[in-house]
Order: sequence, then structure tokens, then C-alpha cells
Amino acid sequence: MLQPFKSSLVRCVFVAVAIGLIPPASAQTPEAPPPKTEEVAPPKPGEPAPPVAAQAVPEAPAPQAPADKPLEPLPERRGDFEMHMGPPRAVRETSVLGLGALMGQRIEITDRDGAVAAMAEEITIPGRVGGDVFAAGREISIAGAVDGDLRAMGERVLLNGQVRGDASLAGQDLEVNGAVERELHAAGQSVRVNESARVGGKARLAGQDVEARGRFAGDVTAAAETVLIDAAIAGDLSVRARRITLGPNADITGRFEWRAAESPRMDPAAQVRGGTEGEVGDWRDKRIEVSPGAMRAFGDAARVGFALMWALTAFLIGMVIALAAPDYYDRAIAGLRARPLPALGWGLLMLFAPLALAIVLMATLIGIPLGLFTLFAYPIFLAAGYALGAAAFAALLVRGRHGGARIGALALGLVIFGALALVPWVGGAVALVAMWLGLGLLVIGARRDAPTPAAA
Repeated sequence: MLQPFKSSLVRCVFVAVAIGLIPPASAQTPEAPPPKTEEVAPPKPGEPAPPVAAQAVPEAPAPQAPADKPLEPLPERRGDFEMHMGPPRAVRETSVLGLGALMGQRIEITDRDGAVAAMAEEITIPGRVGGDVFAAGREISIAGAVDGDLRAMGERVLLNGQVRGDASLAGQDLEVNGAVERELHAAGQSVRVNESARVGGKARLAGQDVEARGRFAGDVTAAAETVLIDAAIAGDLSVRARRITLGPNADITGRFEWRAAESPRMDPAAQVRGGTEGEVGDWRDKRIEVSPGAMRAFGDAARVGFALMWALTAFLIGMVIALAAPDYYDRAIAGLRARPLPALGWGLLMLFAPLALAIVLMATLIGIPLGLFTLFAYPIFLAAGYALGAAAFAALLVRGRHGGARIGALALGLVIFGALALVPWVGGAVALVAMWLGLGLLVIGARRDAPTPAAA
């Protein structure tokens, strides 16, 4: 029903989140010293070789299910964002603007206040995070406590810890062994909510194979090729599947409403206290209702993910311009103070001129390839303008013409405008102004009579 997620798709769709407020670099985890080996003298001629003592391999401790205890109250949310991107090797903390996540590295996050956004091949969260968590990677494991909401997308997502808000999981293989105080949303090829799992609110599960065990305090909705329900559900159960099975531990307090290709298989020990209603037929002709909260959560994740991807692209393009053409970069940045009105005029022209040129080129048979190339390059052109616009404003605070000052001003500007872009209603206008002005600065910097930074 659902195709397996690929790692590359995960990175592109859910690049979690907010270029906004990046934590400072911290110490790396010290590597353990190599084990000492005892040198054995070679045997003398004619003597048998000494026996080699067998070394016992310690067994890995079995994972322990969380204790069946009441969930702690949800603390007050914090609005700060921290972004974690793995540097070129495995670390416990992260470096500022490290790009190792894009190369497929491993990161580990422990004991953080505020929201956290992480992207890497492998992400582990063994400690406490005092806010929301946005994670995208190939393998994601949460063994600690998340005080806010959890948004995780990966090829394999494992939740062994505790989430005091909502949990939204997407991927190929999803497994929940811990506790979710509020709602659980999970969509993947294989979705398993095991016996030790506890969900304090509603649960919506979708995939090719869905297994629900444990305890659910609210309603449960499931849609898959095969659905196994062997859980205690305090609310109603609604299932759409080709094949439905109720196990011996199934205890449904509310109603059991179903639609499947065949009648559900119910164990004699299964209990449905609120009655059963269903029909055999095409189980895919009805849609599962998606709550407004889930839609808002998806919209927020998509908006923040796009902001991060856009800011990262602008940073890379701006860094290339600053390092490859520093004189041009300095003239363009100085244009904000020397020629702000011409920059706005040129920016308005350059905002629409490429689109008009692409339409004219594609109107002719010969110009179609050039028109398609223009449309392809247009987003890169906009990102370059956004980078220069943000850097120009930040240059008012960061002075200097060496490479470090240029890159620092660029990063600071993108952090400021990236944070402002997340503000509803205002963010879009702020990003448009920065891009508009930056496109004009691209033209100002190319003019030979443009003022130098010293003159400006």
C-alpha cells in the first residue's frame, strides 16, 4: 500500500527545521582507549604452542520496557529552537552549521532545553529534550524524554522513550515501545505499537501492516492491508483493511466499526463492549478523517522544513559568491547604504524579468531549451538574491572585509531572517523584502561605478 521510504527522499521532504537559532559547538565525546593486549612469547623449537584462552563476549543488555507509571504533567513550552547537524564524524554535541548530516553521519542529542531540529543518517536521543523535536534521517531512535511534540521521519523510527506532547512518525519501519501522552500519528510500511506502549490520546495508524498492542486511552483509527489489534482501547476502534484480526488481549471499551475485504477474525477471548458494526466490501472507498490538529502539525513541519532548506541553499550560494568573487560581493553589500532606492528598482525588475524571458523563449521552438534552463535557474537566482539581501542587513552589524567577516555576516543575516520567516503573516513579507533588495544588489555589484565598501 505504501512504498518504502528512501533516505534521499527523507532528506529532501523533511529537512528538519528552522535555520533559526543554532547552538554553539561543544566538546566531542572522548574515544575510549584501545584495549591492552598481552604479548605472548613464541614457543621454543620442539615445544607445543601454548593454548589460547577463550574470551567471553559480554551479552548486550536486553532493552527494558518503560515502567507502567502515570505520565508526568506537561511542562510549559519554550519557543527557542536549536538546530543539530552532524559534523564529519560521530559526536555527542554538534558544531555550528556543520554539514556532516548531508554526507550521512551520526549525531546524538542529550539533555537540551528548547526545541531541537536534527538531520543525519543516524539520530539518537538518549536524554531529555525540553521542547519539540524535529528529526529526519535514515535511522532515528528516541530513548529519552521529549517534553514537547515529536516529529520524526526516517527509514526506521524507534520510540522507546516518553513524549509528553503529540508524536507524528513517518517512515518505512515504525516501532513504538514507549509512552505518548497525547495523540499518536504514524504512517509507514510497517507500523508496530508494542505491548509496553501507552498512548494518552487518539491514535491514527496507517501503513501496509499495522499492529496495535499496549494501551490506548482514546479512539484508535487504523488503515492498512493487514491490521492486528491486540490492545486495550478505552475509546472507539475504526478499521479499514483487507484483513482484520483481533487478538486475545483485545479489549475495546467503545464501538468497533470496520470495513474489510472479509469478516474480521476475532479470538474468543477478545472483548468489544460497545458493540460491533461493519461490512464486507471495498475497504479503500472511504477516507479516514484527518483531525485539524494533524493537518496543522503537518503544515508547521512542512513550513519549517522548507525554511531550513531555503536558508541552507542561500547560505551555500552566498558563500560561493563571497569566496569566489569577494570584490563583487563587497560592492553588492555596500550598495544597501549607498544606493538603496536603485537597488529596490533593479530588484523589482529582476524579480519578474527572468520569468518574462522564459515565456518569450519558450514561445519559439528553438528557444524552448533556453526557456527551460531559465526556469530551472530561477530558484537559484532568487536564493542568491535572498542571501545577499540578508547579508547586506547583517553587514550593518558585522564589519570587516576578510573572508571570516563576510561568511559571518552572511550566516548572521540568514539566521535573523530565517527566524523572522517563521513568524505567521510577517515572515513571508520579510523574506520577500530581503529577496527583492538582494536581487537589486546583484545588479549594483556588477556595475563598475558601484561604490566600494570604504566609500559607502
